[in-house]
This record gives sequence, structure tokens and C-alpha cells, in this order.
Amino acid sequence: MAIPIPVGEVEAPGEPPLPTGVPAAQIHGRSPLYLVWLRLRRNFLALACGGLFVVIVLFCLAAPLRVDQVAHTGPNDNHITDKVMIDGARKPMSSHPTAHQ
Repeated sequence: MAIPIPVGEVEAPGEPPLPTGVPAAQIHGRSPLYLVWLRLRRNFLALACGGLFVVIVLFCLAAPLRVDQVAHTGPNDNHITDKVMIDGARKPMSSHPTAHQ
């Protein structure tokens, strides 16, 4: 059984720390997302990594569009039994090119 602790002895956390360079009057009534943005925009490495993440996601989303134009193939096509031209000879696609020399 837990021992009850009198209310006067419980430590309550103080006010949350304010972002540096922003007066307290401006922060009053701001949303938590805006307060996060105030702190995040000072961290240039985090912003750069976030930008890189967005670029990678955009490339991943655009991959099906690009592969259709470049490879002229779809995501469900099977190319295991295809042959490729290497040094004037047709070689199987599923094996290493030097294995059939």
C-alpha cells in the first residue's frame, strides 16, 4: 500500500523554458506547434536533415513515374529470363555477366 504524500511536499514543475530571443508576451497564447517551430528553426542541422528527408520522400513517390519512362517496364514485370547484350553476345540477365565468358 502506498503512503500518501501531503500536497505541500510534492514538487511541482516550474514554468516551461521559453525560447531564447522571444519575449514572454509574444509566447502567451501561442500553440505548441508554433513554440516547437520557434525552437526548431534555430537548429540548422535539424532543418537540413528534415529537408533531406522531404527530398528523399519526394524521390520515392516519383520513382514509379520515372521508371516507366526510363526502363519502359512496370512494377509487376518479371525479367529473370530475359537476355541482355554484352560485348555483342546475348547473355542471361539472371546471372553474373562474367560467368558465361
